[in-house]
Amino acid sequence: TQKPYKLQQNINTHWLSEFNRWSAKIPKISKKKIKLQSKGTDWLAHISTPEIRQLVDVFPLSKKTFPLKPPTIVSTNGYKHSFLIKPSVQENTHHSSNISKNTHIIAVFKDKENKSSFIYSFEQNKRSFFWFLLLAFLGGVILNFMPCVLPIVFLKFSNTLESTRQSPLELILSNLFYSLGVIISFILLAFILLLFKKGGESIGWGFQMQSPYFLLSIILLFVLISFGFMGWISVSMPSIPFFHRGQNNFKHFLTGILSTTAASPCTAPFMGAAIGYAFSGGVFQIVMIFLFLGLGLSFPYLLLSIFPQWIRYIPLPGSWSHKLKHFMAFPMLATSAWLIYLFNQQVSESLLPLLLSLLLLALGFWILNNIQKGFLSTWVFRLIVIMALTYPFVHLYQRMYTDSASISWEPFSIKKMEDIRSEGQAVFINFTADWCLTCKFNERITFKNKKVIQFFKEKQIHALKGDWTNKNPEITNVLDRYHRSGIPFYLYFSAGGGETSAIILPEWLTPGVFFKYVK
Repeated sequence: TQKPYKLQQNINTHWLSEFNRWSAKIPKISKKKIKLQSKGTDWLAHISTPEIRQLVDVFPLSKKTFPLKPPTIVSTNGYKHSFLIKPSVQENTHHSSNISKNTHIIAVFKDKENKSSFIYSFEQNKRSFFWFLLLAFLGGVILNFMPCVLPIVFLKFSNTLESTRQSPLELILSNLFYSLGVIISFILLAFILLLFKKGGESIGWGFQMQSPYFLLSIILLFVLISFGFMGWISVSMPSIPFFHRGQNNFKHFLTGILSTTAASPCTAPFMGAAIGYAFSGGVFQIVMIFLFLGLGLSFPYLLLSIFPQWIRYIPLPGSWSHKLKHFMAFPMLATSAWLIYLFNQQVSESLLPLLLSLLLLALGFWILNNIQKGFLSTWVFRLIVIMALTYPFVHLYQRMYTDSASISWEPFSIKKMEDIRSEGQAVFINFTADWCLTCKFNERITFKNKKVIQFFKEKQIHALKGDWTNKNPEITNVLDRYHRSGIPFYLYFSAGGGETSAIILPEWLTPGVFFKYVK
């Protein structure tokens, strides 16, 4: 703390100047607070300074606060600063909530001339636990209107409209079982997140979106639901074998689980703050926040359970409901397109198998609806659907878990090609493009072959890849030089050879053809 002091009038001027010089080095306490944002076991801090300043370090001020690593700068322009705060002992990472609860930490900055330093404390969280429960509840309510959840809500809404012909008791039970499915799903998700957190994983809402297997599953699910809304297939929940009583309630329960699954890629307003608070606390906070998310998502149906007479104000099903049902396919397809984009960002090589799988699904259901049903057509339909649902997973597994050995391709340029040849070394050039199906077939069959990969390594062949996906004048010049107008085009120069050593390989390339030419 800084306290006022009084100096005697007859103090030595030398010591007075020294005292003032050292006093100027005492860090000045700033009134501006640093804001914190939970990042798993770490914390992301944000602060804006009135002048250009540089972060020096963060320090714990109490034994209650765990030791800290030096802060990691995320971004800064001198005025706005973002930095990560991490615990220095891995075993203590579950105590990271001490930062937000006790704020026994300061951050020290210095000015650009390194003459003065400034102390910033962390902004205490003044919001109560009940405030964040309210935010979680509101976020759950808003989830009903997100593009990925709205079609499922309409599916439940359609069932509710059908319930107008049922007794009030059946209407109440259908809404209660739907709500129960939603709430149990959210609580189960909370415990799954807790298990990951206990294992030291940095997780939060949407962590499953980092898994290409989850993305692949949810894409196929959403597309199938879209087909149902278009009327290509009948969208209904499975039944329990040999259990006929309560079948409808079980289907409503599964619809609630489906709503939670559909909500997993979405984030509604208010959810971020509530979930961030949950993960800064313990088991109780996380479970309660997710419970209130589930209560919010199921709130409209809980209301109908409490006030079943409100159903009379909902219009009866008719042509308008059928048209709305068909329209609901488009929000689902839009969400699928966004998920496909995310999937492509993670595993771009598996995008084509996914698109082929969706094409096969469309073909299968076209056969089901347009060809006279019989033994052959039924089995063709089943075979196509099984292939469509398994092929992308098999391809993804092979890509992620099979032998990762591959040819090390370098970007092609005429200069690089000539430099390698001038040194008397062997070079193989693969002219390809993303839109060239033959190129992709050859790469899959030949350049991923273990014997071909081993041959490149043993012979120390430089591998250059000329990507002609976009216009490239250098590649066009090489193609013209060898009187070629398109791709695939494969060019091989043996070690120690000159221009006459150039070998042009066939467009259809198998491992056998490859070895026939290069050996």
